[in-house]
Amino acid sequence: MSGLANWTYKHRKFVVVIWLFLLVGISGISQKVGSAYSDAFTLPKTESKTALDLVAKYFPAQKGDSIQVVYASNSGRLTQQQIAPIEAKLAKLNHVTEVDSPFSGRTHAISQDGTIAFSTVHLDVSGRDVKRSDVVTIVNTAKSFSTSNLQVELLGNAIQQASQTKPGSSEGIALLAAAIILFVTFGSVIATIIPLFVAVVGLGISSGAVSLFSHIFSTAQFAPILAALVGLGVGIDYALFIVTRFRQGIHSGMSVEEAVKTAIKTSGRAVLFAGIIVCIALLGLFTVGVSFLYGVAVAAALSVLITMSAAITLLPALLSIVGKGVDRLSIPGRRKRTHDIESGGWARWSKGIQKRPVLWSISATLVLLVLCTPALNIRLGSADSGNDPKGSTTRSAYDLLAKGFGAGYSGPLSLVATIPPNGDTTALVTLSSALSKNKDVAQVSPAFITPDKSLAIITVYPKSSPQSAATTDLIDQLRSTTIPTVMKGGWSCGDLCRLRPCAIE
Repeated sequence: MSGLANWTYKHRKFVVVIWLFLLVGISGISQKVGSAYSDAFTLPKTESKTALDLVAKYFPAQKGDSIQVVYASNSGRLTQQQIAPIEAKLAKLNHVTEVDSPFSGRTHAISQDGTIAFSTVHLDVSGRDVKRSDVVTIVNTAKSFSTSNLQVELLGNAIQQASQTKPGSSEGIALLAAAIILFVTFGSVIATIIPLFVAVVGLGISSGAVSLFSHIFSTAQFAPILAALVGLGVGIDYALFIVTRFRQGIHSGMSVEEAVKTAIKTSGRAVLFAGIIVCIALLGLFTVGVSFLYGVAVAAALSVLITMSAAITLLPALLSIVGKGVDRLSIPGRRKRTHDIESGGWARWSKGIQKRPVLWSISATLVLLVLCTPALNIRLGSADSGNDPKGSTTRSAYDLLAKGFGAGYSGPLSLVATIPPNGDTTALVTLSSALSKNKDVAQVSPAFITPDKSLAIITVYPKSSPQSAATTDLIDQLRSTTIPTVMKGGWSCGDLCRLRPCAIE
């Protein structure tokens, strides 16, 4: 670190120019090239992925996402004449490959009292790949048929994403909060601006780098936001260490050169090791085995690496230029000098810990274990449209389905099975019967068999909602007990049914 400290101080203006050149260059190239973010969330070697692959193979028109158009009548039973014009118009829109009518008989899509029904609109791509304008067109087209007697709402991943209100700049909010904290901590405008400037430069370079990286590695849409916030957080944190150490040196009578070099050799060394550890921790996401997290891990690690590099080179260079002017524009009446690191409350605190390291280690560990106790009862799951704001079309559609068909109807489970070469489907009848007798199953649709009799799909509707623990338990029971028990007498293990939990994956 001594060599880096000497070189940075000696070439301080050159260091600043290089970082600004990188900022302008990488940002310009990334804007020209654009990004290639992709939310291809797949879980290889899982039963749900196997089921999806089978459906895509035998039903090419349904390989993309789907949208449910939910109808509710306020004047008696729904009729095909009410719904047919809506379906006909939807079928002509972009990315729509097929529209399943509730009156086609292929699916159980009409409530018992006939007042609630839904059509399934099949898309040719994932909902994340549909332009927002196309989704808005689908929504507006369907809802244009709403009247005082007919309520039309829409549900689906594409609808949910298009309906979300775009949040404000999270980076801007984070910068504002950091500015307030730094100003209160340092009591000086100059000492506050320098770390923020370094953070912004690092943020700009890392954002452009992540955008370019998305062309090389599959990177999720949320990766740049996560990378920016992580990079911004560690960047300001690291800058706080180095600026504090620099000011302490200045206030103790050191020259600017001595203060800069001391800050790099002490706090800079800590920043270097901390940044490397954070990068290693983020890259640990590769051990999870979920491919769509790989790009997220690399993007976040890249952001940390860039901001860490800026903290130990650009920041000291700026401090070398500003010098003793770091305390300019201070808060009136605030003491400008930093505390003596050899005295004061924090010094006494550290000395007390050093006297009894074992006792403090055990105490800290016990406190952390107590704080981690709630994690023992944590239940993981995915949010669905039941969490959407009341009044939104997705929440209204979700509530209508729950009202007309039960809490579990918005999250059906699809059992996708390959049929043996001999065409024997007796096991399907046995399986359907076993599923119907399950106390947690509300309804089982008749098995749908492809024309070539090579694939069968059974749709199971749980009694519980998609987020309920009972639904998760039902899936586990079907996979571990019900399906293996029925299948062992009919088909070979290679033909075992594959269960796809649509509402939970």
